[in-house]
Amino acid sequence: MKVAAPLQPPPSPEIAANAKWHNRLGSLLSASKKYADAIAHFEQALVHAPRYAAAHFNLGSALVFDKGASMSHHIQRAVDHFRQAVDIQPHFPDAHVNLAAQLYAQGHFADALRHATTAISQDPDNIHAYYNLNTIYRALGQQDVAVELCWKRILSALLQPTTSRLVLSRPHDQQPEVVTHVHITVVCVKWGVKYGADYVNKLYRGVARHLKSVPFTFCCLTDDPAGIAQGK
Repeated sequence: MKVAAPLQPPPSPEIAANAKWHNRLGSLLSASKKYADAIAHFEQALVHAPRYAAAHFNLGSALVFDKGASMSHHIQRAVDHFRQAVDIQPHFPDAHVNLAAQLYAQGHFADALRHATTAISQDPDNIHAYYNLNTIYRALGQQDVAVELCWKRILSALLQPTTSRLVLSRPHDQQPEVVTHVHITVVCVKWGVKYGADYVNKLYRGVARHLKSVPFTFCCLTDDPAGIAQGK
């Protein structure tokens, strides 16, 4: 039988203030890439307030970026703190994103997938969550699922009302001109030898197939254009 842990009493105002101060200082140190010092302050924040979700998230992130110790040890600690962050504050998309990334690094693809999809459900515009989801699905051999999910998101964005643009110079007796058309520019980058021209051509055909009714421009930035279909 599982027994739930007792709830901790809320911290006193003094302790809460100290926790916030350490968390803020740790954030500044992380921004300066002084991760070892930042880790010490995030740990102090959690001494004062063990259920401080933001401090758990920040500590986990600093552990990921710190290169001064064993990476495997740091990753496991980061996973533990990201888990605590989402346990304390379930609606925390960035914590789910980072937890998914570290679980993926450990080879726990199914668990990583669950947190990546949770991040997207909480924040549908989170590009890091989509990147992680794509990577995880590829590792699972489900590339088609990743592509379909991303296209659904793109198409749903196209169906949203667009912001009207007004023409600034016009006669006073004319109504403002409203731009209602949509044009998309798709940019891919092919650099080095990881992807060949066939991949770019296939990507173009996929874009054209999914955007049949939407005008678009397809651009490829590359160091070697050989084999890429021209005039696309």
